[in-house]
Amino acid sequence: MGTSKHLAFLGKGIPHKEVRAKNGGRCLAKHEPGYKEKCSCSHRWQAFEQALAHSGTYKLQKAVGEGSWELLFRGNHKAVAAVVNRGLKATLSPDNKGMYLHEVAKPRPEDWDISRDKRNFKWDCNVPYYHEAHHVVPDATLRKIFLAIFGPEEGGSNELVIKVVAEVLEAPYCVHHMENMLILPMDEKVGDALQLPIHRETKQCSHSAYDEYVEARLKSSLMAALEQIMKKHKEEKTEEPKYKDLATTLTKEAETLYGEVAAARRTQGFTSVEQMGQRLKAGL
Repeated sequence: MGTSKHLAFLGKGIPHKEVRAKNGGRCLAKHEPGYKEKCSCSHRWQAFEQALAHSGTYKLQKAVGEGSWELLFRGNHKAVAAVVNRGLKATLSPDNKGMYLHEVAKPRPEDWDISRDKRNFKWDCNVPYYHEAHHVVPDATLRKIFLAIFGPEEGGSNELVIKVVAEVLEAPYCVHHMENMLILPMDEKVGDALQLPIHRETKQCSHSAYDEYVEARLKSSLMAALEQIMKKHKEEKTEEPKYKDLATTLTKEAETLYGEVAAARRTQGFTSVEQMGQRLKAGL
């Protein structure tokens, strides 16, 4: 992995530790692509482990019938050619820039199940359907929040930001930990069949409204937690506030958000993470 992105924030060194396990890693960096087993910084592997723990989420919730259908497919010209060479249809999507549609058989029971014995949700983001690993607390949003709360604009400093981030990471905390990850489909038909929101509305290839919703929500909860940390610091007359306790708040928020996103379509009719962000942000 590119260690430069993992070891610095605001041009300063911060704690980082990659371990060969789900727990114990320390990382606040942007995720790296690819699925790498037993790597605490591999967001796709961590998402796979989370999906295993919630395997029922990936079982078909609605019958889809027999025959074939066209689903979104991610790949370059070489990958598309491989699809065509197997005698299957592959065309550019008219609605999603840079995306392809390919013809595949409609799933049978267990085709989309997740298990260690299947290839599903591992090395190929198109197996069993085009999917992505979603950070319920996005890494870039979290870095932005630390700057907003502890940075110069709020009377702090970049040095304070680094100090707080370092303590949180030493808790330990890893933004790519499985508790902060959720595998989501990219194709609307798959989302409907599973009753899950799609990850990104691919016409815009982002979920900016969701990020803004999480930012506002998390900023509020972290400020409340910080108030308690400062109160405890004064009461116990410790040398310095225990900023690492903010890691507990981040973990609790991720657990709550995971549940809300996973149920967003089934309980509130949100068809995408972005739609969820738009609606909930309006109600803050």
